[in-house]
Amino acid sequence: MKRQRQGFYWLLTLVVFLTLTSACGYVQQREVRRGLEASMARLPQQSSFEVVGSLYEEFSDRRCYYAGVYLVIGSPLEERAALDLYVRELQSLGWVLFERQFETEKGLTYDEHSWLTVDTGPPGPLLDSVVDYEQLKQTYRSILVVRVVFMVPSRDEC
Repeated sequence: MKRQRQGFYWLLTLVVFLTLTSACGYVQQREVRRGLEASMARLPQQSSFEVVGSLYEEFSDRRCYYAGVYLVIGSPLEERAALDLYVRELQSLGWVLFERQFETEKGLTYDEHSWLTVDTGPPGPLLDSVVDYEQLKQTYRSILVVRVVFMVPSRDEC
């Protein structure tokens, strides 16, 4: 009888742990979704940039939760001019450049949870099912791919 009781308490403890863990995960997922929405609200809204495709992603590891979106943006501007203008617009909205930058890719942070990258050129294989790059190049002079990520607990902790 004592052994059955110990087994029952062990099972009860496991059920409570799993319930709390999954509830915690749900709370974290909701938090990163709301954070991503807030981050996206801080993106430039300008006639020189048109979102022509997007891909949402959400994932977690043992201690961190992430929500992200890839935005494919068409622009009538030349590639370099489009990248420079988009980055300047981001900076005017409070985004801050990373220290290390590349000619065709810029990275920016907003707070301890939000970061993004802006790339020029083809969207890459991940976005092949979302947009037809060759078709887009017939309509726009340049294509930017913006990846926005929001994470909890923070960039430094993840």
